[in-house]
Amino acid sequence: MKLASLIAGTILCTGLFGCAAQQPNMDYSAFMESNPHSIVVLMPTSVSTDINAAPAVLASAVLPLAEAGYYVFPVTMVNDTFRYNGLTEAEEIRNVPVRRLKEVFGADAVMYLTVNDYQTHYTVLDSYTQVSVNAVLRDTSNGRVLWEGTATTNNKSGGTGNILGDLVAGLVKKIVNEATSQGFEIAKSNSYTLFSTDENVQRNPLLNGPYSKEYRKDDILDDLPPAGTGIVPGSSNENSPAENTAVSATENTSAVR
Repeated sequence: MKLASLIAGTILCTGLFGCAAQQPNMDYSAFMESNPHSIVVLMPTSVSTDINAAPAVLASAVLPLAEAGYYVFPVTMVNDTFRYNGLTEAEEIRNVPVRRLKEVFGADAVMYLTVNDYQTHYTVLDSYTQVSVNAVLRDTSNGRVLWEGTATTNNKSGGTGNILGDLVAGLVKKIVNEATSQGFEIAKSNSYTLFSTDENVQRNPLLNGPYSKEYRKDDILDDLPPAGTGIVPGSSNENSPAENTAVSATENTSAVR
């Protein structure tokens, strides 16, 4: 198991941070058939009023996805490509047809992120920063949903039973939360939970990608239908490295719309 998965699942979700990844079990047959090698991550849409929410979540998504075995297009290059074509708002970018994204970037799949919570919450005896994100992975050839997950992480602490002590601790924590970038740190932890390939961390784990040594060794695959049922383990895009498409995407400044 990767060190990142151990950190996300063992330390972050049971110690400093509180984590949740709850959603129904899903069918991985479309994911297996599509077999994406490269992912373009779009600027998240956000319901949070914090202007740092979307950039923080976007920045924290790249490393966990790369460590899971996928080529992730550089977010700066992706955002610059949209900006050159007059698209700067997350909602506008989200409305670009998936096939157009494939034409421009050459990506096998697109990751849509929605920030549902990114703020500090206050209670009588405590204050805590919480980040909650929903992710949907779609095939850029046909728009099919390949995977979906949700994760919530916070730095909520349990009370000691000593009201005065809890009040003092809550005040100190409030000052720390307001004076430091707790949101970004928690967003990083949340992304490791969200994109975990460990079913002990994420109920619907992301499948390990083709650049991972754990490719096609996921425990969750043991529950999938046997070979011959239409699920194709391989893909025709084996001979078209995603790294080459990053260059063509920067050169393609024609309209993304």
